[in-house]
Amino acid sequence: MKKIRIIPILFAAAMLAASLLLCGCGYKRTPSTPSHLISQEEAEKTPVRKIDEREPKKVTGESFADRQQSLLEVLYDGFKPTFDESGRDVMELYEQMRKVADRYIKNDFTDYERVHAFHDYIATFVEYDDNLYDRYLSGENIPKEHDSFNMSGVFQKGKAVCDGIGKAFAALCNMEGIRCVSIYGEYTSETVTAAHSWNKVRVDGKWYNVDATLDCARVDVGNGVENFLHHGFFMVSDRALEDGAFGRHKAFEDIGLNPVNEATPKDSYPVYDGLTLDIGGTAFSAKVKTEEELNAVMKAVKAAKRAVGKLDIKIAFDGINPNRTGVFDSQIQAALKEVGRYDFTFDISSGVRPYIQYPDGVILLFVYK
Repeated sequence: MKKIRIIPILFAAAMLAASLLLCGCGYKRTPSTPSHLISQEEAEKTPVRKIDEREPKKVTGESFADRQQSLLEVLYDGFKPTFDESGRDVMELYEQMRKVADRYIKNDFTDYERVHAFHDYIATFVEYDDNLYDRYLSGENIPKEHDSFNMSGVFQKGKAVCDGIGKAFAALCNMEGIRCVSIYGEYTSETVTAAHSWNKVRVDGKWYNVDATLDCARVDVGNGVENFLHHGFFMVSDRALEDGAFGRHKAFEDIGLNPVNEATPKDSYPVYDGLTLDIGGTAFSAKVKTEEELNAVMKAVKAAKRAVGKLDIKIAFDGINPNRTGVFDSQIQAALKEVGRYDFTFDISSGVRPYIQYPDGVILLFVYK
């Protein structure tokens, strides 16, 4: 048996505790569900950036890291950044940020669609800096100027840790006139407490949590690491983020800005109501509301010869609290009978499950060919 494990992606400790076992019988990775990003053909020929309508303000700072922080503050305060000769490095970074927006944002996108695109871009294309993580664990003192702590890691290196990822997401949103802040705190599970950073973004007059770092699940399948984009930590309420089967996020009150004073919703944004799954050419809703619907998804997986790398779904059965560990064991175990053969182990007594539970009942379910 080959053990599938979740790679640590929090800066100070391992991510979610989950045990997935893959049989040694011919594992073959199939493409994961595509991110919800527009194609090159759909990109605007004449993109419009909202920031160009704002009053200018100069970006300052002694170091590149300081100038990046200044840029982030200028964007958050609602100004258009300007640069002098000493700020050429951060001006180039800003131009790269604009290119991301020009490529993936349609002029008629709503705020939610812009936030969704930025989330999926980062979770899809930005690699977590495992080397920096290992250096941290070894006790090395790493300076704050390191690219992976900053936006340059995301937009110029394609590699960062949660701090850099959160800053990049906030910069993109604020550039488009969408209020977004970085939140600093810790993540706690049954086995670990870890320093962590994520975001809060204001959409439709309400603040929601977004953790793009955790929305790229990293799985060691025995012969390499695979990344799987999902939306388990996208537009999540405080209540769901702070108390769930997956673990808990807790914001530090004395670091950064945590906007809980206005219109913080009890429930998460209905992200999965608008997502679909394409299985063998057939579209299914990503929000599964009954056992019959779950069984139908699994039958489609079998009909598609199990050519599914993962299913990004939200199970929302009436009368069932989704934030309890193993709450969907029996339903998923029954539904997997529709698939027939699958190359992983499901042993409830040993705590080995072929999925990872996220806020509000989101399940990352692996089905192998």
